[in-house]
Amino acid sequence: MLFRSPFTAEGSFTVDDTNSLLKDLFIERKKFNKIKFGKKLTPTIPKNGTRTVVQMLELFGLKTESTEGKINGGKRVRYYSITEESFAVMNECLTNRSSQNTSIVKCKNNKIVCYGSVSDI
Repeated sequence: MLFRSPFTAEGSFTVDDTNSLLKDLFIERKKFNKIKFGKKLTPTIPKNGTRTVVQMLELFGLKTESTEGKINGGKRVRYYSITEESFAVMNECLTNRSSQNTSIVKCKNNKIVCYGSVSDI
């Protein structure tokens, strides 16, 4: 993936990047599916992993946008990036979580909710 900084979400990713990520995740698919993440990986790798990766990001409240560009040879490529607004919301929640000593973050109806402990859920 082409993120230049994990702390700012600057950068982008392509279909090839998502397919590569899913290939790595599928190596440990059974372990991944045991995580209470809200998204399970199917027994076979999707032909186009973009939808799966975008859905995973949405579970964290991160929305994506796409643009088209060209690479060497003039081949069209679609680039995906996390929107600044959704990343700002995630950062705010994590900052609040840190300052309030909360330990659980959960996405509810496309909004991120911070809880003090597991018993608050």
